[in-house]
Amino acid sequence: MGFSRGTRLRELFFHEICQALSAIKDPGLRGFVTVTDMTLAADRKTAKVFYSLLGNQMDRENTQRALERAEGFFRSQLYSKLKVKYVPRLQFIFDETPSSAQRIETLLTKLNQDAPQAPPPAGPETELPALSAAGEPPRSEDGGPSAAEDPGAGVERLNLLGSRASRSRRYRRKRRPS
Repeated sequence: MGFSRGTRLRELFFHEICQALSAIKDPGLRGFVTVTDMTLAADRKTAKVFYSLLGNQMDRENTQRALERAEGFFRSQLYSKLKVKYVPRLQFIFDETPSSAQRIETLLTKLNQDAPQAPPPAGPETELPALSAAGEPPRSEDGGPSAAEDPGAGVERLNLLGSRASRSRRYRRKRRPS
């Protein structure tokens, strides 16, 4: 099962737009512009190109205008390199995700610095297994390690039962009259 044509075209358009972005010589493009994502409409007539920018609000506005002016250049590059019948109209949208992620990261860092370092609570997960009179850890009924000593001890047995049960269900489905 492969990708749909729309998905393949979106990836091709995304790659070519990233390549063409470095060829633009517009003085309005200040700062570091990165294409972060792209969506292609189902009819493939319009595409939204999301970009991020390292810079201030003025740089953001200048970059938006410069990208809108360069839409024709992007479309001609896409048409010449991809040889597609129709190149979509491009809408450039500023992506807030990187700045939001940075703000969340600084808030989490601040919370971690402000929070007192408390020792972890002693609960059943952190307690050590009790030792027998001989000083050995307790054993299960079959002589193997107990669940307290090895939490994954009974997993193999459960997996085998699960696989047998699923096999018998499959067998029953095949045997039912249609």
